[in-house]
Amino acid sequence: MTTNTKMDKENAYKNLAAEIVNKAVTNYKRALEDIKKESQAKRPRNEKREIETFFRSQWFERLSDLDGERVINKLNE
Repeated sequence: MTTNTKMDKENAYKNLAAEIVNKAVTNYKRALEDIKKESQAKRPRNEKREIETFFRSQWFERLSDLDGERVINKLNE
């Protein structure tokens, strides 16, 4: 495998990881907004809880160098 091919593959994985994290952030923000609108609705509360689990997971740690707990706190501010 050439160096460029290896770098392209690495960049592709990094981009994919960033997109996964960005999508989780977007979905989390949406869930927070939905909770404000529909305070008793279960769906946004469940989604919020699931995304928090992701932010605290080993998978998140592999995808990002961010502190998942800090991400949660910042998004809730």
